[in-house]
Parts: sequence; structure tokens; C-alpha cells
Amino acid sequence: MEKRYNEQMDTEEREAQYASINGIATYLGIDKQTVRNWMSKAEFPYHVVGAGARPNFRFKYSEVDTWMRENKVQ
Repeated sequence: MEKRYNEQMDTEEREAQYASINGIATYLGIDKQTVRNWMSKAEFPYHVVGAGARPNFRFKYSEVDTWMRENKVQ
């Protein structure tokens, strides 16, 4: 089975970095709306940064990689 998401980023680099919705969608090769759908179902790991009417969401690459493997998403 071929993985769908971008594996070119170094493992150490992924573990230390966070991405925006745009960044994680690009990394996974999916639409931003798919990321939002997964978030709304509380299935997808994300972090809220900041407060107020428009909080920012960040996604840790290593957590997303683990979620993708555990959920067998290609």
C-alpha cells in the first residue's frame, strides 16, 4: 500500500514542528475541509493556540502521523 501523505520530511523535523490547517492539508495531500471534518468529529489530533473569537489550530506532525497509521488512512 502506498502512503498518501508526504514522507519526505525528516522524522526528527516532524516531531518538533507544528502545522496550520493549510500546512497539514498540504502535507497529507487532502482538502482543508477534510481536516475540518475530522476535527469536528473529535477524531483528529489538534491544538488550540490563542483565544478569542478566532483561535488558531495547530497540528503536530508526529501526532498526525501516528493518527494516520492507527486509523489506517492512506
